[in-house]
Amino acid sequence: EGLPHSMAAPVELDLVITGKVGAPVLFFIHGWPDNAKLWVKQTEAFAKTHRCVAVSMPLYDEDAKAFPTYSQFGYNFDATTASLAAAIKQVSPDAPVTVVQHDFGSYWGFNLQAQHPELVKDIINFDIGAFHMEGTRSISAAIKFGIAYQWIFILVWFLHFIPVIGTTIATKILHGFVKLGAANAKKKGQFFPDVAAIHPRVMYPYFYMHLNFWLNLLTFGLYKMPVPALSTWSADPLAVPHCPILFLYGAKKGLMFHSPKWADSLNKRGDGSKSVAIQCGHWLQLDEPDQVNDHMKGFLNTQGHY
Repeated sequence: EGLPHSMAAPVELDLVITGKVGAPVLFFIHGWPDNAKLWVKQTEAFAKTHRCVAVSMPLYDEDAKAFPTYSQFGYNFDATTASLAAAIKQVSPDAPVTVVQHDFGSYWGFNLQAQHPELVKDIINFDIGAFHMEGTRSISAAIKFGIAYQWIFILVWFLHFIPVIGTTIATKILHGFVKLGAANAKKKGQFFPDVAAIHPRVMYPYFYMHLNFWLNLLTFGLYKMPVPALSTWSADPLAVPHCPILFLYGAKKGLMFHSPKWADSLNKRGDGSKSVAIQCGHWLQLDEPDQVNDHMKGFLNTQGHY
């Protein structure tokens, strides 16, 4: 059985649906600062064998049909989980799907699987794993991650709510900071999103992640995180997620977003789960699409998709 379902009301998500009608569904969830277009190399590769559904999360695609109806404060993880669950029930009412997730999509996807295991057959996870192992489930770790970049993202998110000048100031700070990462990626020949297209409004998951973390930590677990699988007080973080998983991560980047112990444990599960390092950066589905697609096909084959 899954964890208790959220009572948050779902919002409509913009879906790009391609591929073979009636085939197993690959449900793609992007992360920061992307949208459904992130997965073009994968949706093209699997269109003949799968129904491909790529979602744009709230506020991440200004052209999304539901964009005007979204809360400008974004959504905590309970609401995004409810929204993803509703979308999966819409596109695959009779069978669970394979969730393909990247970056913050991993947070959203792990929580989706924890609360709605009946909707998720297996997971293909990109570059963000269980990072709260080996002493990282602590205040010092949260501070280190925050100082590294996340608190800057939270700051610009707050700033952009200031009337008249807020968005301009927030955007200048944000773009100035993100350009450092873009320059480093360019030097290594790695993909990086268009800096000019990144808006402060998409920083809301960072705010809610830290809000949830600190409330959960400081109340000794009395405050229940909307992402219970990644809770500071999770009983068995090595078991995340509770389904077969292929974990692909870029080995050529300055900061790893997973625990080596967790990644190694996947290879010992005996259910087809696997951890694979690819010699590229954070956006491995665009840096090395052929290699990524081959690993995906191999995993899907072990899970009975072909």
